[in-house]
Amino acid sequence: MNYTMKKSLRSLGLAAAFSMLGTAAFAGVLKHPYLIYPGQNTTMEVLWQDTTTETTNTLSWGTDTTYSLGSVTVPENNSTANQHIYTITGLTPNTTYYYQVADATNGVYGTGSFITAPDNSATNVKFLALGDTRTNPFALDNVMQEMSNVYKNVDHEYQRFAIHAGDWVSSDGESNWTAEWFDPTKTDIVTFTANTPINGVKGNHEDNGGYSQFFPKYFPFPYQYMAANPSNPAQFNSFFWSFDYGPVHFTLADQYTTYTPGSPQYNWLVSDLANTTKPWKILMFHEPGWNAGTHTNNVTAQQVFDALVKQYNVDVVYMGHSHNYARCEVYNSAMANGDSIVPNVPYVTSGAGGAPLDAVDKTNTSASGWRHVVLADSVYQYETFNVQGKTLTMNVFKVNNASTKAIAQTSSSPIETLVLNHFTDVSSQISATTSNIVYNRATKLYTGNLTITNNGSALTGTIDVALDGIIAGIADPTTIAQNNGLTSGVTLVNATGQNNGAPMIQASTSGLANGASIAIPLSFSNPSNVKINFTPAIVQE
Repeated sequence: MNYTMKKSLRSLGLAAAFSMLGTAAFAGVLKHPYLIYPGQNTTMEVLWQDTTTETTNTLSWGTDTTYSLGSVTVPENNSTANQHIYTITGLTPNTTYYYQVADATNGVYGTGSFITAPDNSATNVKFLALGDTRTNPFALDNVMQEMSNVYKNVDHEYQRFAIHAGDWVSSDGESNWTAEWFDPTKTDIVTFTANTPINGVKGNHEDNGGYSQFFPKYFPFPYQYMAANPSNPAQFNSFFWSFDYGPVHFTLADQYTTYTPGSPQYNWLVSDLANTTKPWKILMFHEPGWNAGTHTNNVTAQQVFDALVKQYNVDVVYMGHSHNYARCEVYNSAMANGDSIVPNVPYVTSGAGGAPLDAVDKTNTSASGWRHVVLADSVYQYETFNVQGKTLTMNVFKVNNASTKAIAQTSSSPIETLVLNHFTDVSSQISATTSNIVYNRATKLYTGNLTITNNGSALTGTIDVALDGIIAGIADPTTIAQNNGLTSGVTLVNATGQNNGAPMIQASTSGLANGASIAIPLSFSNPSNVKINFTPAIVQE
């Protein structure tokens, strides 16, 4: 927490704290311990809240449940409602730690564990993601049960941290935070937040005329420009900030503080994106410039953020607001049809982490306002992100039985997998020709050959061909299949990989000499017998 915020909250809470000194102490925990990642790989921040004034809460931590590395008594943060905050420092990167919060009178308030961030030079990292968790704590509890199952049963690395796309609760009031996000009866919410730090952006439901009171209290991220409301010093704005995690740089914007060109936030965004040296960039904000409804596309987001996405090579745009899952994207400049959406960048809406579900519109017509929709679904969902060197894989999962009631055992099923690669596009020096594609009655597949010829300098290493082009001159993305760059309903069955939603096939593992050619067999499933169209993009790993 920065000094300005600590000073402001301290002054706000003095009267409340002193007025409670005469009340019965040690009544118990109100908000169980939870985690924030402050941005340094040797730290972790633990927060919790009591039901009344006390001075004997103890935070202990260690590399096992003996908690032998450190122990400290944490007084109240001199804020309202008995909040406690402590940043553990001096930790070792890429290490699992265990912690416990206990009170001298009432016993243990909560326990958990966390993994510190990796070394700054790390090239691999895994994390979770969700958004719009407001209103239905039962549904959020079920979503978090499934997110916990990912790191418990699939890969422990996903416990590292999660990102949140905003609208944490239905309104920025003390009672809303207590009854929804911090509902003590929802054990999966309590467990997940105690073991996985969550960093995220402010949503419109945390906003009150451009300011917020309780969002920065419960999520005091290291905002660099936070300022108090002159008319109400209990409220603050300017919740934009950034952090690094291994090879990924996260830029978090606040759409409820001015962000148009020339504003302090815009100038900060430019500086932040221009100066990061991390190979992967994720831009986060709440209200999408591009989505599949119910909320309309945010035109200001299009006008401001899209230009920055293009100029500074942002890899993923992550948003919420509409209560569904959607990915909007175009695969080449022709498909943008004059819009500002940046080709080959996924604009991901993750707005179904607990909020009431919204219907989706996949018509892709200009009249509807929802254009460039590749895939959308009105289901409760979350994402996993896996960055391995030059490749980022995002898996989207539906929580099958999330609802507004308790579920003893939830389950997940995949919605889509998206793979992004930081490969070198060498298409400009390659010519490509396709043989006639013919139908084989025995296999019920369409087959042909794609021949690529290197007209430039010799290429080394692995060469791949991504079928990421769309029919030339066709501007309506309804012709795009949901998960690849082929005509809708056509699948490359012998694909060896994926590149940003397009099927990819390996051409060579030993490079391609000047003047050399390679014939690549292609095999397509095409149940509707439509004309198969694509434009190959050749990349060097």
